Amino acid sequence: MIIDHVKDEHGNTVDLPRLLIYDIVHFEDVHVGKDNFDIRFMCIRKELIEPRNAAIKAGRIRKEREPMSVRVKDFWELEALPKLFEPKFTKNVGHEIDGLILQPVDAPYTPGRCDIVLKWKPPSHNSIDFKLQIRKVVREGELPQHIGYLYVQNSNEPMATMKATKKLLPYDNKIIECTFDNGQWIFMRERTDKSLPNSLKTAQAGLQ
Repeated sequence: MIIDHVKDEHGNTVDLPRLLIYDIVHFEDVHVGKDNFDIRFMCIRKELIEPRNAAIKAGRIRKEREPMSVRVKDFWELEALPKLFEPKFTKNVGHEIDGLILQPVDAPYTPGRCDIVLKWKPPSHNSIDFKLQIRKVVREGELPQHIGYLYVQNSNEPMATMKATKKLLPYDNKIIECTFDNGQWIFMRERTDKSLPNSLKTAQAGLQ
């Protein structure tokens, strides 16, 4: 799920929730997850996107009444990578491009963490999703301060801490995306599209 910034019929920029379908495991009674990515990608287009577009064209689906837009997440061959960062491409994308996912074609779908899927981000966007818990800490001889404790999935102990500024207080008990810079964790944004933080394994990989 992403939030695209698009123009409405009056020329105003509005936020549009958009569901991007990037892979498929089962379609009806067929386990397509065992097939290669080309077949899975074709299944998304032929069995989900094209019938949906036909229903919209026929008036059976009214897009303006839907709570979100639905699209396939496009993939390109490796030769196209340089063009994905050119202004001609990026200016037509309604959301920020913060990295690349290099999807192997011949491998089946792997649930959870998949070590053969390469995810690349520039250092400024290399991030981890934590659950934030803010606590007021009082130490003898010091003024009270708020500290943000950063938790990964299925852990009772925080993986890290950060200073809980006034800006951070509204995100208590929320999932937040943070980047590590100059020895400290920096808040980037709330992950409203996620209900759980990263797993410990994913978080540790993000720090390497």
